[in-house]
Amino acid sequence: MIRADVADRRDMRDALARAEARFGAIHGVIHAAGVAPGGVIQLKTREMAEGVLRPKVAGTLALLELLRERRPDFVLLCSSLASILGVPGQSDYCAANAFQDAVARSRADADGPFILSLNWTRGSRWGWRSTAAGARPPRGPPRRPRRGRRDPVPGGDRGLRSSLHQPFPQLLVSTVALAPRLARHRGPERAPARDRCPRGPVPASAARAGGPLRRAA
Repeated sequence: MIRADVADRRDMRDALARAEARFGAIHGVIHAAGVAPGGVIQLKTREMAEGVLRPKVAGTLALLELLRERRPDFVLLCSSLASILGVPGQSDYCAANAFQDAVARSRADADGPFILSLNWTRGSRWGWRSTAAGARPPRGPPRRPRRGRRDPVPGGDRGLRSSLHQPFPQLLVSTVALAPRLARHRGPERAPARDRCPRGPVPASAARAGGPLRRAA
């Protein structure tokens, strides 16, 4: 394991070079770094918000810049349903994940690797290992899940693989029916999401395995 700050270009340049020296060419990248938010916006300082935004905003930009010449098959951004549904007291976290969603969607027709923003439901083991803003990161390697421990997202591993064989730049992953959650979030006065955005995010259940990696048409 290599410890590095995803938002520090020098750190990431060194980490990528060491990985290539050990394993060879990089064919895919999963960006799962993040910082757990905390506190209502009235009590947040600029430093607190920047700490939450940094790994997902500056980190995503740094990573994509360093991967430009390497041209991997895919870059998976571990986003969150928080950017779609909102979470009270987590405005910075919602914004950070919305940035990753926007990056993936803006690069859908661009030359380069297939970039997918996967909006995970809360509690998935495919999410990131959180560190509260301003707190010291835990030492040592991440704990491995205990044998027999179930993934909070049923079929999460299979869904992750399937998501890389479909054309959409953004997918939502929910352990419960997503339509009612979206309806509650939109409210009765707003038009259905598909009417406003025909090429918007689709449930992960729509992802189908098979076929080469490809970009949205």
